[in-house]
Amino acid sequence: MAAELDLLRRVSGFCTVQVLDADLAADPPHIVTEYVPGPTLAELVRREGPRRGGALERLAVATATALTAIHRAGVAHLDLTPRNVIIGPDGPRVVDFGLARAVGDLTTDAVIAGTPAFIAPEQLAGHPPTTAADIFSWAATLAYAATGRPPFGDGAVPTVVYRVLHREPDLGTDTEVGGFLRAILQTCLAKDPAVRPSAQDLLYHLVDRTSMKPVGVSARTRGWKRGWIVAVVTVVVIAGGAGAVTWRGRAGAGDGGGQVSAETRGVLAPPPLYAQQAETAARSAYSVINGFGYKTLDQDLRAVDDATTGRADVEYTGRLQDQAQRIHGDKIVQKAVASESGIIAARTDRVVVLVWGQTVTTSDSTTDYRTGGVVMEMRKAGTVWKLDHVWPADPQPNSAEMITGEWPSGRATTLLSAASGAGARAIALEAVTSAGARVFRLGADGTVSRLTMVPDGSSFRVESSRELGVS
Repeated sequence: MAAELDLLRRVSGFCTVQVLDADLAADPPHIVTEYVPGPTLAELVRREGPRRGGALERLAVATATALTAIHRAGVAHLDLTPRNVIIGPDGPRVVDFGLARAVGDLTTDAVIAGTPAFIAPEQLAGHPPTTAADIFSWAATLAYAATGRPPFGDGAVPTVVYRVLHREPDLGTDTEVGGFLRAILQTCLAKDPAVRPSAQDLLYHLVDRTSMKPVGVSARTRGWKRGWIVAVVTVVVIAGGAGAVTWRGRAGAGDGGGQVSAETRGVLAPPPLYAQQAETAARSAYSVINGFGYKTLDQDLRAVDDATTGRADVEYTGRLQDQAQRIHGDKIVQKAVASESGIIAARTDRVVVLVWGQTVTTSDSTTDYRTGGVVMEMRKAGTVWKLDHVWPADPQPNSAEMITGEWPSGRATTLLSAASGAGARAIALEAVTSAGARVFRLGADGTVSRLTMVPDGSSFRVESSRELGVS
């Protein structure tokens, strides 16, 4: 309480609650603060819906102003969430300094605390946070205000943590978050804290209504990154290539991505944004089609309906219905998690994804744990991606049918070809890194290996390989 009081007194009253009285020696000790009438941002969004247009921009400027004042007072808040922003009659106030730390006292005891969906990835990775962590939390909070949902989704804590560390944020449609603000949020949600702006720079761009340009990974890059997370707008140069690329980068108009042009054939181009959306849907579908329980079978069947097209729906609902008697009789529960994934090929209506997952099956008498990789073909159904087909266990390696699409092309095709080995059923790109790329290779026995690829002249070579496992 003494530490919180000290930090509260440092910060200007216009951006938080003012301390009116305090006596830490009293019984009980107490702090009396200004009462600010009004809902929290979380309550306001639940009650009135997401913020739009000028209301969203005013919220962004006001909270960034508060964050600038907090940081200039030498304080890192470390718990900026929609619940800790009060919408008072005179504007937003940032409250709850219970997890705050002085900038000179940012040690590992402040690493993982707060709400996982709004915690910066470097904190979740176990490294002492900096004020850059507040910038990440600010952007996640603004994304929630604009869309009505956390940018890394809801769910079990391990699932949300995995998304923050490994996946890109969901900023919704251009109607929800568009223009200069979308670009700013993408930069502030970069995995690498060195890429994010200071609060003061953030405020400048908001007031001036200017987009933040992608920033290269400089010598300030923190040690937590270790080369395997590339930020949304981090520009990385592929040695031996002809230019710079972004992995899981910004979308263009509409769905984003699109066909790789002739001018970029020398560049290791990542899959287009729509393919990344399909990959996310594939991971979700993996859990749905492989998960069921004797108490929830009716709901499980409906979930399969929602996640699949007609062809896959018939296959997987038929399988569950055939096994229903045994599932109920043996009280079987099966949980499935998609642990890793990569994109094999993409076109605007069809994306092929390699998913490596784990299932745990329990019954009255046994527990069975399995891991393995599958190739999932996703099809566009209206505005969403649904599972259309799971490739059999023995397709021809990298058959033309499997890899047909507008991506990969150019240098990406060279990369995946170089990663192919004897008996490989499929090769998928997981990420572009500052040194080259990471790919997944699915073997004939279902084994999935992660390969680190580095440039080698006009092609690539395997620098290292690690098997993820097989059933």
